[in-house]
Amino acid sequence: MSETPTTIGPYTIDRELGRGGMGVVYLGRDTRLDRAVAIKALPAHLADDPDRLARFEREARTLASLNHPNVAGIHGVEEHDGARYLVLEFVEGETLAATLDRGPLSVDEAIELAVQIAAGVEAAHDAGVVHRDLKPGNIIITPDGKAKVLDFGLARVEEGSASGSAMSMSPTMTSPAQHSPTMPGVILGTAAYMSPEQARGRRVDKRTDIWSFGVVLYEMLVGASPFAGETVSDSIGAVLHKDLDLDRLPPNTPAQVRRVLRRCLARDKAQRYRDIGDAALDLLAPQDVDAPAHPPAGAGVLPRAGLAAAILLGASVVAGALWLRPAPSGETAAAPTLRYTIPMPDGFELTGPIAISRDGTQVAYGARDERGEQHLYLRRLDGFDPVRIEGSREGVHPFFSPDGDSIGFFARNAIWRASTSGGAPTRLAAASESFGANWMEDDTILYNAGIDSPIRRMTAGGAPLDPVTRLADTTSYAHTWPQHIPGTSRVLFTAWGGTLDRRGGGHVVDLATGVARPLIDQAEFIAPGRWSASGHIILEQSDDGLSAAPFDPASDRPMTAGAARLLLGQVHHLGNSTRSVFALSDTGVMAYVPAVHNDRRLVRIAPDGATQTILDQAVVAEYAAIGGNIAISADGRQALLSGSGDIVLVDLERGIPRRMTFHDHNDRFPDWSHDERHVYFLSNREERWKIWAVPTDQSAPAELLIDHEHNLWHFSVGPSGEVAFGVTHPQTNGDIWIRDPDGQQRPLLQTPYEEREPHLSPDGLLLAYTSNVSGVEEVYIVPVGARAVPVQVTTGGGSSPKWSRDGAALFYRQGRFIMRIAVENGRPVGDAAPAFPARNLSSGAPDYDLDPDGLSMLAVQVSEEAIPREIRIVTNFFDEIRRIAGDGAIAEDRQ
Repeated sequence: MSETPTTIGPYTIDRELGRGGMGVVYLGRDTRLDRAVAIKALPAHLADDPDRLARFEREARTLASLNHPNVAGIHGVEEHDGARYLVLEFVEGETLAATLDRGPLSVDEAIELAVQIAAGVEAAHDAGVVHRDLKPGNIIITPDGKAKVLDFGLARVEEGSASGSAMSMSPTMTSPAQHSPTMPGVILGTAAYMSPEQARGRRVDKRTDIWSFGVVLYEMLVGASPFAGETVSDSIGAVLHKDLDLDRLPPNTPAQVRRVLRRCLARDKAQRYRDIGDAALDLLAPQDVDAPAHPPAGAGVLPRAGLAAAILLGASVVAGALWLRPAPSGETAAAPTLRYTIPMPDGFELTGPIAISRDGTQVAYGARDERGEQHLYLRRLDGFDPVRIEGSREGVHPFFSPDGDSIGFFARNAIWRASTSGGAPTRLAAASESFGANWMEDDTILYNAGIDSPIRRMTAGGAPLDPVTRLADTTSYAHTWPQHIPGTSRVLFTAWGGTLDRRGGGHVVDLATGVARPLIDQAEFIAPGRWSASGHIILEQSDDGLSAAPFDPASDRPMTAGAARLLLGQVHHLGNSTRSVFALSDTGVMAYVPAVHNDRRLVRIAPDGATQTILDQAVVAEYAAIGGNIAISADGRQALLSGSGDIVLVDLERGIPRRMTFHDHNDRFPDWSHDERHVYFLSNREERWKIWAVPTDQSAPAELLIDHEHNLWHFSVGPSGEVAFGVTHPQTNGDIWIRDPDGQQRPLLQTPYEEREPHLSPDGLLLAYTSNVSGVEEVYIVPVGARAVPVQVTTGGGSSPKWSRDGAALFYRQGRFIMRIAVENGRPVGDAAPAFPARNLSSGAPDYDLDPDGLSMLAVQVSEEAIPREIRIVTNFFDEIRRIAGDGAIAEDRQ
């Protein structure tokens, strides 16, 4: 900007206050309200970028909604002569940096200001905004001693970006820098205050602000940053490698302040506080308390990043013996209630249900690593490191033996058994899908083998026994999630597509008589239920909460839903599989995954990862809660996707969704007919999953298109109206059939393995699909019209194949990318290469489609905040259940 304007909208300019790397700040006056304001000018090269301006204005609106005494407010955004300006609250006083130029603060002054700073930071974190440049130069101390945080949140990187180049181009970052210059270029932040992950250019979150808060607290006490250096490189080197020197603190520094510094300045961000408000609470803790509210964690304590749960557990290990060891005979020990977190390593995300051993000493869970590979992990709660279960690639839904010495799981179309002490697993039985298993005291296993499966039973060695339930008894297409109630002949399970509720209803079956009955009298209230040894039933609510009620499994009357009381809110839910992610031991140890922010958007993604939002989070939450297939029209102007049980058509040019179906059942996996005059989709509206068709203009109701004696699944439409569709066969698992244009149906692929996700080539001559015949799900190509040996396309795993519109290339999902490989004469040619990033895409398959030109793709993208990355542990949870829901009906008999 060459000249200083004299007026900007209703504001007059008095003088320039300072310049930073990202803009100029002026002192101005609001002529309407007669008050002083600070006006920040955006640099021209940033103000000219529409995407960054849109993000800037969105973040400004978010900050403007804050009204907190420790956050400098935002009054508005103005435009003048093509330039953009941010109008801020003008705060009188001096920066904390200027205060510290005169020397360190007393311990009491430092604690008082630190608590205020934390309160302001916490308010913005609660609004979803991360500061990323918290330092003394961005904190004003008013004449009455109040701390105000400046420049808050306006440097937040766009969702899905790493902390590299996108960070350096944030249009809202400023940094008065006579005290602490902000680095221009690749890394955003101030060298001596940035976190290790920020210094490395990696993805950051609110824990970066917690690190910077720790640096500011240290500097208030000592008078200098713990990582200050003569040059920027020196400071970064100190951040990454220098040990924290607490000997420089004043001798009268309380123990809890030292603990707060250790927790804030742990190099592994998983060892830091999860919320800055917890740090403030610890700062205010009484000084004579010996045991910290949070166990101490030092930088670099553990040999491997991401295993920081050991530190969080550290102070609990000794106390843990109190709740893992029974009280001496004749005594009643009042065991403490402990709460702690098991975070995932960096780059890992939790997948699927979790399990806890009956004695409450072990937790098993599935996680996807930084390469996108899925494995199961075993974590002992009295130990430090999780152990990957051998042979558990693609494993899900773990379950423990009663003694905790073995663990079962589903993987590769089978149920497997492994020793918790290690070793290769043993295959027990076939299972095309994974909808739960339970290991009973008599060493038999209850399980579901997939769609079309009742509750089956086998010995722990894999020998089949008679089924426990019959699908006909509940008019269902699957019985899932079995759980035997110890000491009784009753088993809980969930019926899918039954008369109680087509989306799933809890039932109880008596092993002695085989009679099944509904669990609760209001199916719409909650879906499945799980037994608690406290004498209660735990029910899952549609709003991610858990409720509990006393329950007598010997009773033949359904329980009344109104008897349930809210037990725990915000528990992560698996969506269409009607399963909340929690587990409860027979000793009262609760393990659960907290609900994450449901921030998902329908976006167009370029090869470099740049995104254009089509439907924002609020719209996607309403119209696309489940996910499934995405299908773009031939002209690229419309797209089909699965909504909250309905099919939705989206106008891509205007970003407007329109429901195509309106029912209380599940309509999923839509695709266009070959002439696009109809929309085809899967529905369970007539008990089984079948393929239906509805006119695109909705001029007539939906009609049945393809029926089969078994449930149907993913399908693809060819150029002449042929349809390739999946069949969930109880003996041959997943098969692929063809419906010819004349309506005749015939099997194309029918093997003992799982073939699924068919996609016909544009000329209808080739079929791409996935199969686990090799033991790992891979992508294959096979001719449609003649018997031929399929050609394997991928090695190392692959899923969700999609043809390019000209048939010259095949795209598929592998790890963190959508890959592309050329295809000639029905065979892959050359090497596959990444086409689009797929790190944060919805896990539904195939939840993407290519635009007609192949230069971008449409997908449902999940924000980092919407990915589950921690397991929470609560001991003595039975006390909480009894306090809320009352005494259990038969609690004393079951413990």
